[in-house]
Amino acid sequence: MAAGELPAGRAPDGGAAVLFADGELTEVVAERPGPTLHRVEPGNGGTMGETALPARVLP
Repeated sequence: MAAGELPAGRAPDGGAAVLFADGELTEVVAERPGPTLHRVEPGNGGTMGETALPARVLP
């Protein structure tokens, strides 16, 4: 990814569910605290960045 050979992507932790509407990410949910969705993107200068999006815990 850092070399620009792979596109940006998303990877949910076990127990996380990712909801999409019209092809757009709308929410990350889980049945227990802890799981997140990791968004990985190429950065500047051959680096890569990762952002963790926390899940909303379902009642």
